[in-house]
Amino acid sequence: MVGIWGGDDIGGSGHVSLVVHFHPGQIWWPERDWDASLFLGGGWSIAGGGHADDNVNRGLYGGTLDCGFSGRYFVTPWFSAGLEIRFLVPFFKTWVVDWSDERHALKSSPGAPFIAILPVATFHFLPQKSQ
Repeated sequence: MVGIWGGDDIGGSGHVSLVVHFHPGQIWWPERDWDASLFLGGGWSIAGGGHADDNVNRGLYGGTLDCGFSGRYFVTPWFSAGLEIRFLVPFFKTWVVDWSDERHALKSSPGAPFIAILPVATFHFLPQKSQ
């Protein structure tokens, strides 16, 4: 089946991370309508796809280093909108052929960094104090 964005050999990736944010603005300007943070963490990544010349899908999976920064503006005390720039560096450990039981351990991870620019909308359960 050919999808709207490409052929049946199109690939993709997925990343799940747990990160810790540092909010330097909270130290110097505790009462403000904006927030900025730096973050660092880790998680798990998977990437895969097929090839146009055969009918076999292939993939990689393993750990991920995740870091970046985000900025947001409080539209109301309980809602903020902003942008996040995320850098992901996966350390793939396993090569999978046709997503079956055929798996191969890798001696080293191929270089495959990802950059994601994400719009962020957040509902805050503890609203920001009014200024």
